[in-house]
Amino acid sequence: MDKSGTAHGPPTARRRGRAAQYLRMSTDQQIYSLENQKDAIRSYADIMGYDIVATYEDPGRSGLSLQGRPGLQKLLFDVENGFADFETVVVYDVSRWGRFQNVDESASYEYRCQSAGVRIEFCAEQFANDGTIGSDVLKAIKRTMAAEYSRMLSQRCFIGQSRIIQMGFRGGAAPGYGFRRLLVDRSGEPKGILKRTECKSLASDRVVRVLGPPEELETVRWIFDQFVNKGKTKREIANALNARGMVTDHDRPWSIRSVKTVLTHEKYIGNVIWNRSSSRLTSQRTRNPASAWIRVENASAPIVSPELFDRAQVEAKARLFRMTDSQMLAPLAKLLKRKGALSGRIINAARGCPSSSRLKRRFRTLAEVYRRIGYQPLHNYDYIEVNVDLRDRRQEVIHELAAAIEDAGGSARYDPDSKLVTVNGEFTVAIWIARCRLSRHGYPRWAFRRRRLAGADLSVLIRMQPDDTAIRDFLILPGNEAKRVFHVLKAENGCPLDSFLFATLDILVAMARRAPDQISPPTMRQLHRGIGSPGRHFAGLKHAPEPSNPLRGYVLLRNFSHERMRMRRFVTSTNELRKHWDRTAQAMRQLMTVKAFRELLKSEGIETMPSMLMETIPPSHLALMRAERPLAAHQIEGICADALGLLENCVVPPIIFSYLREVSSDRQIEMAKIMLALGSVRADFAKTLVALTPRSHLADPSARRKRFHGIKAAQVISMEAEFGEVTHEFLNAVATHGVRALGLVAAHGYLGRILENPKVVRYFARDFPLQFAQFQWLLQIR
Repeated sequence: MDKSGTAHGPPTARRRGRAAQYLRMSTDQQIYSLENQKDAIRSYADIMGYDIVATYEDPGRSGLSLQGRPGLQKLLFDVENGFADFETVVVYDVSRWGRFQNVDESASYEYRCQSAGVRIEFCAEQFANDGTIGSDVLKAIKRTMAAEYSRMLSQRCFIGQSRIIQMGFRGGAAPGYGFRRLLVDRSGEPKGILKRTECKSLASDRVVRVLGPPEELETVRWIFDQFVNKGKTKREIANALNARGMVTDHDRPWSIRSVKTVLTHEKYIGNVIWNRSSSRLTSQRTRNPASAWIRVENASAPIVSPELFDRAQVEAKARLFRMTDSQMLAPLAKLLKRKGALSGRIINAARGCPSSSRLKRRFRTLAEVYRRIGYQPLHNYDYIEVNVDLRDRRQEVIHELAAAIEDAGGSARYDPDSKLVTVNGEFTVAIWIARCRLSRHGYPRWAFRRRRLAGADLSVLIRMQPDDTAIRDFLILPGNEAKRVFHVLKAENGCPLDSFLFATLDILVAMARRAPDQISPPTMRQLHRGIGSPGRHFAGLKHAPEPSNPLRGYVLLRNFSHERMRMRRFVTSTNELRKHWDRTAQAMRQLMTVKAFRELLKSEGIETMPSMLMETIPPSHLALMRAERPLAAHQIEGICADALGLLENCVVPPIIFSYLREVSSDRQIEMAKIMLALGSVRADFAKTLVALTPRSHLADPSARRKRFHGIKAAQVISMEAEFGEVTHEFLNAVATHGVRALGLVAAHGYLGRILENPKVVRYFARDFPLQFAQFQWLLQIR
């Protein structure tokens, strides 16, 4: 009946697909750009049979980053949260999707859409984005070309701006106190004075700096006269100007900084200095060296003479003499006697006292200043000194790591602005430190700001001992794992987090070491865990309590099924890491046998690859890299000391020790490792582990085994064998998961570096397209 009805029914039309369009233009001057994109996408949709049901726009937005692009952010949010009622997103071309300087970033956003079941199609490109090798290669080249266009445009803009400055015109920013901006046409004829928020309307017009109102000029000359001839300080000058009711060019009261700007800026003798700081391609603003500054002398009329300006600079340097400690503290003692209390605000407002920032530079903290003058504040500020010591310890660790990487043949550069360490130009490391605080029951906890660990390829958290003077261990996480970590850490956090705990940073040195060197024993100073504060839950416990409630059959089955599933899931994820590692290493080893490829890498300065890619990580070194656990400070009758050391800083119900006493010492250690790795330190799970322990590992092998209602003896034996096999695989996975994941970060960093080279990309696309597609796939799963 169904076949007959189908055969004679009317023909059905092809269902039209539902699609969304994403539009972007860089500047507001491109008034027709969005309409042109819409027309092209509309024609493409008609040909492909799509109905455009949603539109995401980013008008006047740069394509260099995801920040500041609400349209693309909304698109990703809708797609990943199931709010998208379309299967395809149509974009005009690859450059409209973005001109990300890291082409992997562009690929990551497309991959996020594909993972949610939404395709990305480019209607103006000469390839179909269908996942074939050819389309992937062309798309990668197009992404590189889009990024290179932004770099070239940035360089051309910088050259053009530099030329304008050298011709004596203004390049932006406020003119400063005592000056105004004059708009002139292309022939130099004045058109009018620009107000603070006004700008030129014609590209051919130019802006020059001219002298401002006479009262402002007199104020500038008065400031120089008071400083040079009258010997007044910057603070006294600022207070005098504020007493007159005068304000700066930003309509703000005068301050020490604003007075210093007038006294030190060369524009007051007619010079122009440009490019003292810069920010290119959405990067953080950095200060440029003096050799990179663009200086134009006599670009405008001076307000003060060069001789008076030079005398002001000499006077400022002469006043910067180094006061002794007693000279700096004497005014504070008088201020304390007069005010009865001290604070940073009181110190800064007082005349004749060094500023609070200057005191901190000399004595590190205000708490140390208070201690030296005998002042006891109402609040306890000891934590400030601890934080300062921890910041210094963090810098020491960074310098030690950089030195160890240099000794291993790699390179490490620390950027104080981004707070990141760049290793071999391939991956970045964020290093932060966390104080140890004890809970009210005596358990150590480490709180930190999770956002500090974001944004780097690797994140390192230094966990301190309870006294905050010695390092306990290092938590070294890949970037994707750092986003999921909880902001308060316990001593034991289960897998996979605990698999990333290490006693030293030697794993980072191994990641930075270049081939053909072999992995050698650790080179950094060994920083073993010390004995932490004893957990108060069994500090006074000498004898384990006797077990009371027996294990029921349904509890045994429930725990067996649930924990077995968790262990298998973790083993599967570790095996996936191993597969990705093997694929990456095998592909690189094959390519390294090609002489032409080695010569190409050598000519580009990237011939040395991570030594990890040329060999498997020896298991003998894992024990040196992994954090060692301390022995317990207290002993309990019948319990192995190593097992107590594992459980000492965890919340352990005392009844668990009675179950541990029923098994051998080796099994006690294994049970402790399983419970900690799974985060299941529970009495019912301990009973389950005892019930699934082989007879040979019991404390009394001749003891009669318990029978469970509804479970046959043969079934228990089968469960025992299966659980033992899964446990063995699970503990092996816990031991290798962290090292494998960190090794992949180093491998992906090197692959990303060589795939950023246009010559290598062209070589891959021409001679090794299969390996090229495989490398791109490996970088996408990062």
